[in-house]
Amino acid sequence: MFRYTLNQLRTSVRQLTAAALAILIATAFLTAGLAASAVVKQTTIKIVSDDFAQADLVITPFWLDPEAADAVRGIPGVKEAYAPATTSSVASHDDIKQYVNLGTVAPTAGLEAWPVDHGQEPAQAGEVALAQSIAERLGLALGDQFTLTFENWQTEDYQNHAVTVTLVGTFDDSGPFMWLRADARTPLATFGEAQVQHDFAGGGSALWSDALLIMVDPDVEMGPGSTLRQAIGQALDDYAAGAGEATAQAEPDVQELLQGAEGDQAEQATAGAEAAAESSYSEDDAADATESLIQTRAQAAAARAADYLDSDVVLTIIGLVFGGLALLVAALVIANTFQVLIASRARTLALLRCVGATKDQVRRSVLIESLLVGVGASVLGVALGGGLVQLALLLAGRRFPSIPIPGFVGLPLWLVMFAILAGTGTTLLAALAPARLATKVAPVEALRPQGVPTVRTGAGRARLLASAALTLAGAALLTYGVWFIRSHPEQEYGASINAVLAGLLGGALAAVGILLGTVFWLPKVVGWLAKLLTRTGAGARLAAANSVRQPRRTAATATALLIGVTLVSAMTVGAACMAKTMNNLVYTYWPIDIEVGQLEVNSELAADDAGAACGLSDEQEDWYTTVTWGNADTPPLTEAEVAAAQGVDGLGATALLYGGTVTAPDASGLAVDFSLAGADPDAIGQVMNRPEVAQTLADGEVAIGAGLAGILADARQVFCMVFSDTVPADSAPAAGDAFEVTVTGPAGQQTLTFRYVPGMDTLGVLALVDQATLEALVGPSEPQALWATLDDDADPVATTDRLQNTMTDLARNSSTVQPVGGSAVERADTLKTIDTMLLVGLALLAVSVLVALIGVANTLSLSVIERRRETAVLRALGLTRGQTRWMMAVEGMVIAGVAGLCGVVIGAVYGWAATALVAGYSDDFALALPVGRLALILALSVVAGLVASVLPGRRAAQTPPAAARAPA
Repeated sequence: MFRYTLNQLRTSVRQLTAAALAILIATAFLTAGLAASAVVKQTTIKIVSDDFAQADLVITPFWLDPEAADAVRGIPGVKEAYAPATTSSVASHDDIKQYVNLGTVAPTAGLEAWPVDHGQEPAQAGEVALAQSIAERLGLALGDQFTLTFENWQTEDYQNHAVTVTLVGTFDDSGPFMWLRADARTPLATFGEAQVQHDFAGGGSALWSDALLIMVDPDVEMGPGSTLRQAIGQALDDYAAGAGEATAQAEPDVQELLQGAEGDQAEQATAGAEAAAESSYSEDDAADATESLIQTRAQAAAARAADYLDSDVVLTIIGLVFGGLALLVAALVIANTFQVLIASRARTLALLRCVGATKDQVRRSVLIESLLVGVGASVLGVALGGGLVQLALLLAGRRFPSIPIPGFVGLPLWLVMFAILAGTGTTLLAALAPARLATKVAPVEALRPQGVPTVRTGAGRARLLASAALTLAGAALLTYGVWFIRSHPEQEYGASINAVLAGLLGGALAAVGILLGTVFWLPKVVGWLAKLLTRTGAGARLAAANSVRQPRRTAATATALLIGVTLVSAMTVGAACMAKTMNNLVYTYWPIDIEVGQLEVNSELAADDAGAACGLSDEQEDWYTTVTWGNADTPPLTEAEVAAAQGVDGLGATALLYGGTVTAPDASGLAVDFSLAGADPDAIGQVMNRPEVAQTLADGEVAIGAGLAGILADARQVFCMVFSDTVPADSAPAAGDAFEVTVTGPAGQQTLTFRYVPGMDTLGVLALVDQATLEALVGPSEPQALWATLDDDADPVATTDRLQNTMTDLARNSSTVQPVGGSAVERADTLKTIDTMLLVGLALLAVSVLVALIGVANTLSLSVIERRRETAVLRALGLTRGQTRWMMAVEGMVIAGVAGLCGVVIGAVYGWAATALVAGYSDDFALALPVGRLALILALSVVAGLVASVLPGRRAAQTPPAAARAPA
């Protein structure tokens, strides 16, 4: 039987090629996906490892000031220690400003990850090395002086601390962003006295370090439990205790933690230290040293990379999911191929049974054949996948030279074995059903093709009932999940996890039911569609009849393509729904396309009044003269800024907003100062999609949000949140609630109607009124902000950049630059992110669709082989070669078109359901149907069916009429 199997394999090479190609592609895709995951992990570890320079030991997270390295530097065996520290600052030169992450200078070149490549390292106070890109942006050359301003470090007179420094070196910053990276570095002495104090913290270093890097002498033992590690732990413990900020009594202490504990012991020791530290809270970051563990550079890099990649589990799962999908589709192609092969070998199998072959021998013959095909195709697939990854590494290394992409990646043995076993196992599983059929076909029926299961047989009825039960039960669960999420928005996603799980389970059950029943309904749909084409000629009529001649084969072929198209359509519809939902969400929270400037949003209450309600101490009342709710004062817009902004290309309608401070009593009579904004109602109606706001202003009323409504209802309770955990009583108003308040301003007093408008809090204003009413209260004022819409064809990012550049140019001789914000860029970024994810998903799913199309071509090719004599007879009766090719083309297009149409419909339903389960609780959730994209998917399916029919049609057209006389 083995020789017979090998002989059958040799004679069926052409028929098995498509099946082997399908498993080859799927295995190659699986291999490439898993290998890519390993490459990403390896690259990330290399990037982080470079971040630690040549350090032998790393302690992280550390959170100490840079002087902590002095405690370790003198230990015998420690060659050098460095705690790289950073803080934010502003570099300015010739009225150009740039935020930079400023760090300290390493004491030795071995601990500096980004050495200076032009100039020299800063060596004394006032010398700075900058990233090359920042130096170019500021227009600096070596030797130029510029200013560094520390906005969060204030001097004794509460002025921002500024230092004049000199550029002495630049370094390349074109590489990937790293954890300890600083845009600039300078010696510690440059920071001056401002280094040690926050103006609001009452002490504590304003510089912080995320790691302690240690270089060790070559011959010193530094493993877990070594004398060196004990000494380092004791030194850090003494340093923390000496600073008076550590928890001296906490057990276990730093020394015990740093003895090299690993795994669960390290976690338990760290948790114990954290719990003990909580009993004696300290503001000094030195106490956080109790959370540290000493690691080698390789260990620290792997741990930090795991934080970025979640141990690359996500990437691995993605590779497995899409690789498994490709294997599933390949299994359908393989099963279909072997079914046809067995049907074509029925006479041979019957003769084998007559001469004594048992059922087990026949079954083993089919399985051995599938095993050989699976092993061979899987091995080639692994080689192809590895080669593709290697080619990608070569191209990526040339395209991104600054990223340490490995030049070569070896495939781990486990990956090779897993991919080969997955491909081979899929082939064997797909061949089980055909092998079983080979043992059950009686010799008298061996010449008949296998028909479709019918409800007249027990197996057919069972299959039909199972399909119906799974589909209906799944649809019910899916509907329940969507209904619950949509009808219980107050539960939100976390509380509705059971409904989400029910919906996911229902979707899976319905999918299984649909696939199980395709053998009943797909051939009927194919036949119905084929009949519509019968009027286009004899070839089409023949194709209509041929497409339903083998219902089981037609169903298997269409199902393979159906799976791919359904997933593509579901992802497309889901992405469209998420894009529309996120667009609505962004517009809800910030319904203004563009904002220039910033409105003053303040609300103040005298501290003694707040103290009476919140239980403030005398010291707190003395320190806080007022309780402020909102941001600080902002400069008004100048006429030049307004004119320049309105002239920027891409902006549509604009509205100017003015502001002033007024006073109104809360419900108990307590006076509250708050900011009141004013604008023209017509202009407001043109720049935002909130008609109720513009209508409120037009009616002469004040539009307010829930924040100010709560303050005016009970100011004391709201302001208590500043000092305690007291939660104000629930005084949330309902939409449309209105009440009258007498408002007093510098220019007059009026009794106004305050109306609550939902969503007002997201506008960045406490209260909005028409401009005339504002001027009556506060007098004439300058505009503080400009709101604008974008033209329909304007690019949000480009328009915002032009507007920001315009404001920056106008501020060259000013200390401030008017900010540019709004939702336009955020919406554009959101849509771009969703589109990118969609493209990645479609690219991955394209592999499955490709395998399915191979199945279509395989089915047509096998059909040509089976119908060779029939085709020859038709050619003898006058069927032209063109008509023969068209017959195969129609058959391919019908099968692919039906799969595409059904896949688009089912995918749209699943796309809607999936996004409803994920985001249906949101009021901003919206369904979308990207008709254009779905039509394109359907059209591509039909075109793909046409392409798949080219080679089979060409082969059928070459059948000579004389073949009709050949023996069967």
